[in-house]
Amino acid sequence: MPLNAKLFMEEPAAMDIYMSCIQTFAKEEGLLKKMTGLMANLSEVPVLRKPLMTEELMALYCDLMDSQLDKDGVSYHATSVMATMVIDPARTWTINTPARSDVLVKIVDTVNRWDLDSKMKIKYRSLRPILELIVEYETPEAQLWATWALCNLTRSKADRYCPMLELEGGLSLLEQLIEDERVLPKAATLATMSLQQCSNYKLSLEENSSGENPVE
Repeated sequence: MPLNAKLFMEEPAAMDIYMSCIQTFAKEEGLLKKMTGLMANLSEVPVLRKPLMTEELMALYCDLMDSQLDKDGVSYHATSVMATMVIDPARTWTINTPARSDVLVKIVDTVNRWDLDSKMKIKYRSLRPILELIVEYETPEAQLWATWALCNLTRSKADRYCPMLELEGGLSLLEQLIEDERVLPKAATLATMSLQQCSNYKLSLEENSSGENPVE
């Protein structure tokens, strides 16, 4: 919710408290996942990306991308933050360290390490934040994270996310991505898998519906 995110950022001590908490509870899996999830929400609001662009915070999130806590949950959130922050570099990437080029490489390396069958305890009310990265053709590394996220969600929770992906226009975006030469091959593969998973889900619904006995 953008309004709540802005209210948080407008508090003078908010980020100082946040950094203190994330360092104090760095080994507390549940808390760290909640805190990285919060930052993922903040980074989704375009007007907040510039104030979030500090060397301290970006260095921290580069390190968190390597986290082994809570399976891929913490690493997933941290990488989503960095994937969002690297888009529109002329306006938002205003620091020298870490270098944006290094972060782009790390996003790819991190996503390629993840297990696509991971069942992460993450619940989206909308896929729009992910879909906004699908169309970032000038930043294919961000697209890679987004296609992995969609493939994982439609694979592990097809009943929830396949209908949501179709309702929010994601299927057509994935079809366009597959045909574009600018995308990374792995991203195109993940997009193809997502489309197939959604197709299989719809087919299973049709088969179950046709197999039901009529009410007498």
